Amino acid sequence: MRTLAVSIAVVALSACGAKTGLPVADADCAAAPACCVPSAETCNGLDDDCDGVADDGVRCFVLNGTERIASIRTSACAADWYAYGSPATSSANPSPDIRSSGGIEVAVHEGPPACGGASLALIADQVDDGSGGTLVGTFTLDPAIASAVVLSDEPDECRYAAGTATCDWTWQPCCTDGVVLGPFPGDFCVDVALSGLSGVRAAVDVHDGPSRTVTAALSFEICGTTIPAVP
Repeated sequence: MRTLAVSIAVVALSACGAKTGLPVADADCAAAPACCVPSAETCNGLDDDCDGVADDGVRCFVLNGTERIASIRTSACAADWYAYGSPATSSANPSPDIRSSGGIEVAVHEGPPACGGASLALIADQVDDGSGGTLVGTFTLDPAIASAVVLSDEPDECRYAAGTATCDWTWQPCCTDGVVLGPFPGDFCVDVALSGLSGVRAAVDVHDGPSRTVTAALSFEICGTTIPAVP
């Protein structure tokens, strides 16, 4: 595992070129001083606040060292968003609902600051889709945190020690299975390795916010890192 070796470039941009990432001559800036309109910085590779550095002061989440992904933000902490057993028994019931039939869904979740940081959630399968399944997951965390398994569907399915969580899942057609890891108060990386599949596809849907997914192999890495804010 890379120790927070996330390939996010800290790109200094001219004020005019910041919104597009394209170089703009200083003379053009002088002629059109409003060409960069400051807004709240977000993790998009652009210098939204026009301070000369892209993505500074915000945490970026990155898949496999290169692809930025957005978290799913809600007003609840990760365990409440995951909503295990409510309203259906023996199932996760997240809102927005990221479950899919025969799918392995992974998302970074962020709630209010009081939740203590971002969490990583995995949900396998969809309720009442006509088949059960099995899955083994190994999650290696850097840095190791004191108690990484926030929630697992059954008490004996996941174990955590020395920075590694291991989950052995078997679920019935009525149900889903999965885990919530975290919260991560600072920068982090999680290496994920999945095996022992039945009843699910041999690929992972990594969520880029609530409405887009990125396909990943059964072994992948998700990191969260923050570029220092420009004073």
